[in-house]
Amino acid sequence: MARLAPLGVFLLLAAIGALAFYGFLRRRELATKDWPTTPATIISSQIIRTTQAHLRTSLQQRTQLSPREYEISNVWAVDVEYRYQAGGGQRTGHKATSTPVVQEIGKKGAEPGKALQDLSAQLPAGATVDTHYDPANPDNSYLIYRDDPGIASILTLVWILMGVGVALIVVARISR
Repeated sequence: MARLAPLGVFLLLAAIGALAFYGFLRRRELATKDWPTTPATIISSQIIRTTQAHLRTSLQQRTQLSPREYEISNVWAVDVEYRYQAGGGQRTGHKATSTPVVQEIGKKGAEPGKALQDLSAQLPAGATVDTHYDPANPDNSYLIYRDDPGIASILTLVWILMGVGVALIVVARISR
């Protein structure tokens, strides 16, 4: 049982590291939320069938430093094109949201879900909407800010590491 305390301390340190990583990613994400805006005209907007590549390697393959393999999934996505003025020139953008929003086709039937339909309805062709653009690279833009759910999942990991770390330290102290 005495060996549990060092493992608990290690998990607490890992939680602190994960929390620092979360903070870095969250600050970077919030910086995109504060990008300047300019009016954009939506040229086209529709929900399309497309594909998305997912990194697919087993843990064993990753430790052997094998080449990355990607799995291609069929997904629904909003395909949008808009034009805006920024950085002294006319620009064309294609990002509906700050983080990608897709829906796997095989999981929820043959039609796009309500979330994608609602997103598409907010971006009708011909409408004028604000676009957020990166002042350092005005070609990089998006229409609607959306929190990245992947970053939020890091907080779940932090809580798990902290809980298990504290539990191991407490069990080690009690067993003394």
